[in-house]
Amino acid sequence: LRELMTLLPALQLRWQAYARANAITGRDLVEQLEAAHCSFIFVGFESMSDEALKRMRKRVTVAHNRNAAAAFAGSSIDLHASFMVGYLGETPEDFAKTRAFLLDEFEGHFNLHYFMMQDETMPMWEDGPLYDLELENGWTWKHSGMDSKTAWTLRGETLRDVSACATGEL
Repeated sequence: LRELMTLLPALQLRWQAYARANAITGRDLVEQLEAAHCSFIFVGFESMSDEALKRMRKRVTVAHNRNAAAAFAGSSIDLHASFMVGYLGETPEDFAKTRAFLLDEFEGHFNLHYFMMQDETMPMWEDGPLYDLELENGWTWKHSGMDSKTAWTLRGETLRDVSACATGEL
């Protein structure tokens, strides 16, 4: 990757990338990406709760997420982050940390996904009994942290409030 970063600037090609938050080591890396004409980067933050990130087996921490977001702040690269509400064991209190980050700190574009149980190969199926998972279908579920209705409500409220903040209404 380091060699590629030295070759890309001369090509004058705009490109996009996916990255993990723990791979964004600081502003110097972001400046290298800018010089190499990276225009967009997608990072799956998923949560701003260390407990939730551990349950997801993300191998990143809230500190990694914060550092990555700070490194891209004010850069020419369009940071697009992904967050989720309702993962196994996540409580409304866990999600409140993600919500506060989106409302008070995050700069960039983001998706806030509603947790769904669709892919039967995902490791969360093995964890279901640990979190008292009850599944009606991929969209309707309940676990020890919350149920799908609560997750859907939290998602909607957060999107509404972030939008209101962006327009100065909140």
